[in-house]
Amino acid sequence: MSDVCAPGDNEASGKRSSNNLLRPQLIDLVNRAEDYRLTVLLAPAGSGKSTLLRQWLRSGRQNTRFAVLNLEPRHHSPAPFFSSLIKTIKQSCAQFDAYYLNQINDSVEFSVEAVTESLAQGLARLREPLFVVLDDYQLIQDDNIHRTLSQVIFTLPPHIHFVVASRSHPPLQLSRLKLEDSLLSIDANDLKWDLEALENWFRSVGLATADKAFMQDLLDWTEGWIAGIKLMALSLKGGGADQSDHMAQESKSPEVLQYFADSVLAQQPDDIRRFLIKTACLETLDATLCNDVLQIDNAQRCIDYLMENHVFLHPVDGQPDVYRYHSIFREFLLYRLRADYPQEIDSLTRRAASTLLERKECVQALELLADIDDGEALESAIVRCSDQWIKTGEFTRLIEWIDRLPEERIINQSELVYPLITALIFYRRFNQAEYYIELVQELNRRGEMQGRYANDDSVSFLLNVLELFHNDTEFRRNDIYRMPNQQNVQHHVRLFYSPMRAYYYLLNADFKTAVSEAYRARDILRISGQNFLRSFADLVLILAERAQGNVPSAVQVAEEAFRSVSDRPYTLEWVNLATPISIIRYEQNRLDEAEKLLREVVPMLSSACATEVITASYCALARLAFIRGNDGEAKRLLNYLARVLLHGDYERFNTQLCLEWTLYARSHGDLETMNWVQQEYQLEQKQRAGYWGSDARYDEGVDRLGVSRVIFLIMTKKFDQAEALCGHLIRSAERHGCVSRAVVSRMNRALVYWHQGNEEQALQEVKMSVKCGGLVCLSRTLFDEAPGSAMLLMKAVNSNVINPLPESYRLMFCDVLQEDSAEQMNRFVVEQLTEKEKEVLTLLQSGLRNKDVAQRANISLTTAKWHLKNVYAKLNVGNRTEAVAKAREMNLL
Repeated sequence: MSDVCAPGDNEASGKRSSNNLLRPQLIDLVNRAEDYRLTVLLAPAGSGKSTLLRQWLRSGRQNTRFAVLNLEPRHHSPAPFFSSLIKTIKQSCAQFDAYYLNQINDSVEFSVEAVTESLAQGLARLREPLFVVLDDYQLIQDDNIHRTLSQVIFTLPPHIHFVVASRSHPPLQLSRLKLEDSLLSIDANDLKWDLEALENWFRSVGLATADKAFMQDLLDWTEGWIAGIKLMALSLKGGGADQSDHMAQESKSPEVLQYFADSVLAQQPDDIRRFLIKTACLETLDATLCNDVLQIDNAQRCIDYLMENHVFLHPVDGQPDVYRYHSIFREFLLYRLRADYPQEIDSLTRRAASTLLERKECVQALELLADIDDGEALESAIVRCSDQWIKTGEFTRLIEWIDRLPEERIINQSELVYPLITALIFYRRFNQAEYYIELVQELNRRGEMQGRYANDDSVSFLLNVLELFHNDTEFRRNDIYRMPNQQNVQHHVRLFYSPMRAYYYLLNADFKTAVSEAYRARDILRISGQNFLRSFADLVLILAERAQGNVPSAVQVAEEAFRSVSDRPYTLEWVNLATPISIIRYEQNRLDEAEKLLREVVPMLSSACATEVITASYCALARLAFIRGNDGEAKRLLNYLARVLLHGDYERFNTQLCLEWTLYARSHGDLETMNWVQQEYQLEQKQRAGYWGSDARYDEGVDRLGVSRVIFLIMTKKFDQAEALCGHLIRSAERHGCVSRAVVSRMNRALVYWHQGNEEQALQEVKMSVKCGGLVCLSRTLFDEAPGSAMLLMKAVNSNVINPLPESYRLMFCDVLQEDSAEQMNRFVVEQLTEKEKEVLTLLQSGLRNKDVAQRANISLTTAKWHLKNVYAKLNVGNRTEAVAKAREMNLL
């Protein structure tokens, strides 16, 4: 079966509208797209391009996937264009990835080369035939988009094709494609109706077909233009020969479009004519909105009349009972509105904007007010919309609309500048946020701030919000969050305080207070309708409960919170709550479910998401990719995350990267990468300097670095150092009630005892781990971050050191418990080779005899044999063949 991903296409029943003529020969023509890199449908508006594409998509191509993006004015720049494109392809092809594209935004310099490479590589990895369809491409005017798509099209594999529909020539290097016979062009001549098509359509809509001469005149007059034909047919419904003669005389008239509109309008009753003209200011309309704007009570009757009489009113796909005028017809109606009712335009617009604002349809309301050039009304509406956008986390829109106002109107109006600063911080435009904060501070000193919040403490608090997002280390040290509340600040700013206070206590390892504050924040934010901030409070609550080892409570909160946003998928609050759910699925060893959810989350991540969420999602998906053996994808994810974290002082989040690279290196026995991690994060220097020696304050990042160091020390047989470091990590975590991390370090210490030959002590440490956190803390996270711990757990069970594992637990982790073995645990535990030993081993892999090895290494034969003996012992092998194989596996050569 073919997979069709066509946004806005909701005719699932397969029932074809009688107003659209099915044309099999054109569908066959479009089917030839499979032989070309690019197919272009080039024709004026109303020529049937979109209709043809819809019919083609439904024609039932076998074993083919479609990714259809209906372009809109909002796609005019690279950020929204490529964000929508990747989402559309991802919906059709789950295995598609192009991670660079996920984070494109207007604040980052666009790179044609980088985006081309990422998109081309993502498409190249697809195995099934795919058609990427872009409709209304004439809306795209950005050269970066054109250049990028051109380069991508030239790199497409044979089974991937692009289909572009446009009113104007798309600047996609069409000449070069044509020379290479890689371009299929379908133009207005192909799309226009002939006499047979016109007769079929007349029958389908109940019009007489006897007058063939008139029908040919109609074709000649409209030159087969479908929209013109339909418009003229409507104007002639019930007409006679006089109208036909008159049209023939007017066939060359430059006012043809105006004539069509006049013919339609003139045939309508007076009330319908007024309805048409006065609702022209509305981009989309429904009965309630029209009643409010026109101050009538019969709008639904008018809409029904227009639909029944085919007066160019079309249902909006995906929005029940919402309609729009044909764009050309609406342009004429707007002309008549300005000519017939100029004195009413402002009042009509204001009433429409008022209703739309009440319905929280902010963008349409603001667009209307912008059109009538009423700066005061627009400013007031933006203030009102800003509160709504902050509630839902729509910071991009907030920035876009406030930026439309003159800067001198923004900076001294507290109701505008404070929401703008908030949005800039969340969108990671830290320099701009700092710029506005400094301006406001200066205006405050001069007493020139205006508005309800002119003299409050909002700007000081926003500095702390900036600190949270830009410098998490300093945020943890800011004692402002120990104060009970922030009353003297703007309302939306004050609401930020409650979840940030909970987060502050979470980062400072006061988990009980963090739980209490998070519950309090949830209640406050629920009452105020702050869905985005409430999702952040839920996230803090889940993390705090999980840290204490209260896993059942954390799971319950996460599941309930995620269900609460099931009706708002892919919003920022959905992303905030889907992330911990995916991690819980991973910890429960439900890897398929975790991966599926993360692959929905990661494309939705943007600069407006909390760094906590971005880092957790990328690291979790990378870890799953490593587990699956998809090393290339995992490395791309971690490398991209590293670039994201360069934009702030994110010491704690960088420690997650350190741990993920360590786990990859340990699972692959990649000692070279392991050594790189130690150097990159200066772990050896930290250990020598006593970095983990102080137990005064628990720090999650310090713990992660410590676990990374312990894994390295165990892998390189430095067991005494590993044991001492585990002791520090355990004491620090247990003193502050961080049960889950204490269990990880305890199990790593058990592994140290085991490698030292202290089996009884190792099993007793396993027993203490179970006692400390219970089986709920012995999750997939533990088994991955204490490699070999599953084997020790089963050893403790079989030796009757701990009670038998419940059947449900054994079933949940059966693959891990069965695969882990002493041999697997010891597989990559080796001592570091000296430089000379590496040199000897390198010579050995070339097949040289011992005598030749000694000569090349400029050492005696006895010394060469002594080095080889050390190599065998350190790598736990018995001969040169095994030594070379092991060295290659561990990336030592």
